[in-house]
Amino acid sequence: MTEPTPIRPGGEPTGRMREFLGRHRYLSLATRNPDASAHLVPVVYLFTDDRFLVATSSATRKVRNLAADPAVTVTVDDRTTIEWVSAVGTAELLTGPESRELNHRLYALWMTAEGLDVVGGLLHEVEDVTIVVTPDRWLAWSLESDVVPELSAAGIPMDDPSRWFTI
Repeated sequence: MTEPTPIRPGGEPTGRMREFLGRHRYLSLATRNPDASAHLVPVVYLFTDDRFLVATSSATRKVRNLAADPAVTVTVDDRTTIEWVSAVGTAELLTGPESRELNHRLYALWMTAEGLDVVGGLLHEVEDVTIVVTPDRWLAWSLESDVVPELSAAGIPMDDPSRWFTI
């Protein structure tokens, strides 16, 4: 089976990666705790201009970790199609009016207009930071594009992968 292969360091995500990231709303964000262990949390994100935006509170562990060490890894996975995109890079912490505007764009992805009016205002009071992740390395893997061709080449019928896989 093929291993995930990185796009050249400093490279851009492929069109397929951009489309995949545009279809999803949640990612796993990994930062480094002071004791060097990983802090891993699911968050809502917006992917725009090849960067990930995440709204959060300045009181969170992820913000404290990123203030001390901006290294970050994010992964977006789809357990229905069995594929993922991961990026390694650095995070910048934005505050103030720019953060509020970006966080509002994030809220609009998953809230109704009424939700933005009622709940969005409350979230703005709590979520006073936007984490901006700028990737410098990309990885991706897909059952359909990375595994199925190899299995087909080996003579295993792949017209219905659910015949072989339960996940």
